[in-house]
Amino acid sequence: MTTMRRSVGLTDSPKLESEIASIRSTIESYLAFHVDPAIVSERDLLLQQITTVQKQIAHAQDIRVIDAQVIGCRKSIHEGRSFAEFHVEIVTKDHGTLSVWHTSDKFSALAQILGPRARSCLPDVPKMPVRRLTDAALGDRMNILNEFLQAITKSNDLEWGIRVNDDISVYKRRCSPKPIHITKENKQKQLDVLMALTAERDVHAEYKTLKAQLATYKNGDANKIVSQEAAQLKTQLRDLQATLISTQKIYLISARIVEFRKGLRSGDEYKLEIDTNNRGTLSVWHRYSTFYNLAGLMHTKYGQVAKSLPTLPKQTLFSQMSNDVMTERAKKLNAFLAAAVANDALQWGLRIDENTCAYKYRKRVASRTNSSVDDHYSSVSTSTAASSDDEKSPTSSHRTLFPTKGS
Repeated sequence: MTTMRRSVGLTDSPKLESEIASIRSTIESYLAFHVDPAIVSERDLLLQQITTVQKQIAHAQDIRVIDAQVIGCRKSIHEGRSFAEFHVEIVTKDHGTLSVWHTSDKFSALAQILGPRARSCLPDVPKMPVRRLTDAALGDRMNILNEFLQAITKSNDLEWGIRVNDDISVYKRRCSPKPIHITKENKQKQLDVLMALTAERDVHAEYKTLKAQLATYKNGDANKIVSQEAAQLKTQLRDLQATLISTQKIYLISARIVEFRKGLRSGDEYKLEIDTNNRGTLSVWHRYSTFYNLAGLMHTKYGQVAKSLPTLPKQTLFSQMSNDVMTERAKKLNAFLAAAVANDALQWGLRIDENTCAYKYRKRVASRTNSSVDDHYSSVSTSTAASSDDEKSPTSSHRTLFPTKGS
């Protein structure tokens, strides 16, 4: 992380906040009087839908902490009470650098939640006296908080989390994050959403933007301008919905062979159709050896549990692949796939392409739940999501079986 930029400052003037609220109210009144209500309603609904999808994308992320540091502080007044907030900069493994403002009491609460054994090995985080809001006192408090953050970040034994906002939390976990198959483009779109939701609010820029927006409405055709905004929002919503789908695991509902063909150099190939929870029906061509190897993995992994699966004919090198032989194999494969999907104790997956896998998870009788720490901190439990590639996650207790690469 870069060198800490310690700073103590005042929050923006309440007067500016009041002016922003006044401009917003003026814009709403102007649009209500000059623009077709249906157009305004459509635009407002799209804005709500965009916010909802952005939150869903953010909530789906498994964000891991690498480092955390307090880089600044600000004094605030709320309902006549003075208090201080500390600016925490969080470096994550795969999601860039996020930031959040928290009071000192939140750090004290986290220390309490970690338990007495952990606290005995960590720097103390006493509650901050309300009256001690001098620059020197706040600078000392930042040092205390940073010692605490460095200790819990570098510990390999502690699991903890910090809530960045209502929809984004970052975690320090002992287990490694499970690999996710996603394109670079969609990954960047996810990061863009996180940055937008966690960006530091600039009230001065917000004030200027709102003033310019009001002037635009007054100087132009407000109906046309709001219609254009709605059109742009529709495009944005479609893009976000596509990005959301890319964050969701694809659950395999059913699978069947619908076609077969002779491969040029790789024997017989079979077209697989997979019904999924969120992508409709996907199709992919796989060699017979892929399914045969998957069956072998199931028997190796699950033993007696997989005994009920129909047996697939052995692979035969240099055999003549007639239509009758491939028809019989297709029937056997469909019986095998139907049984593998129906067996609640089996967990496996099939790769559709480089970035897409469909999963069939085993059903669990009971699952552990997370315990939470007030509004801002939560403990961490083991995810039920399986590894996307068996050989990539040797420590996972519930790995998903995949046929070996190149099979």
